[in-house]
Amino acid sequence: MIRKILYSDIDFQKYNYCVENAVQTIFFGTSHYLDTIITGKWEVLVFGDYQAVMPIPFVKKYGAKIVIMPMQTQQLGVFSQKDDSMINQLFLEFLNKNYLVYQYSFNSNNHFVASLSSKTNFLIFPNEYSNVKKNYSVHRRRNVRILDKLKDRITFDEELDIQQSYDFVLKNNLGMTDSSNLKFLKNMEKLQKKGYLEIYNLSIDNLIASQMFLVKGNKECIMVGLINNKKYSQYNSSSIIIDQILQKYIPNYLFNFHGSSIPVIADFFSRFGAEKQRYAIVENTKIKMVLKFILSKIFNINDNSTN
Repeated sequence: MIRKILYSDIDFQKYNYCVENAVQTIFFGTSHYLDTIITGKWEVLVFGDYQAVMPIPFVKKYGAKIVIMPMQTQQLGVFSQKDDSMINQLFLEFLNKNYLVYQYSFNSNNHFVASLSSKTNFLIFPNEYSNVKKNYSVHRRRNVRILDKLKDRITFDEELDIQQSYDFVLKNNLGMTDSSNLKFLKNMEKLQKKGYLEIYNLSIDNLIASQMFLVKGNKECIMVGLINNKKYSQYNSSSIIIDQILQKYIPNYLFNFHGSSIPVIADFFSRFGAEKQRYAIVENTKIKMVLKFILSKIFNINDNSTN
């Protein structure tokens, strides 16, 4: 019923048609996005003749395929024209039986027979900006005002050359190692070359205070990075730059905050009036994966994840 199709055998026309016309459609699931981020390092589980599909990203270590979500890819899961919890359950069982899963995130519109752990995402749906702003908290509406003392000092513009972002990100994205920041920037560079990424700067006195990395699909904008210079935190630059982006895009695009498991950041997003959504996840510890791998070898289990 469910079968695995290796990357080299995927019918990309059928695959993309399924993803783009699915009730769960999201730009992360398209072959264009996945090939930009992890070229060839994914395969597909298929139900029927591409009536439902589930992309499986992986890395190879110690002779095994380990399923892990790529950087800047929040959700994947099952894509179909009608979400069916029974079919989704079949995909889930096939995944757990045939792969070593470290981390996999389903789509917020995927439902299952069994309950799963979940994470939170935040969305603002297309609407007139004036209506969206009415849903800001009182505190957020106050924070996005550009006061008279800032009007002549603040600018908002698009950064066309990602090379100009390297120094700012490495200096200011303090919660990440230099190695992780460089991986992030290389991914952003790939996306920009394909035309999927826009970078925006909010500057004060001609110095960048906040920088946003925005992935654009046909119907949605996804905030995959927001880096702030703490020197300018008193000016609420992170709130102002999000508000500027919403003014530009929210009439025609869904805005995806890309979620957060950190309570203070989740609260920050929710104060823009964003709708909270949960999406199911499968996660395993490294010890559990090692034990599964060893047992599969001892008992000679045919683990398709190593094909």
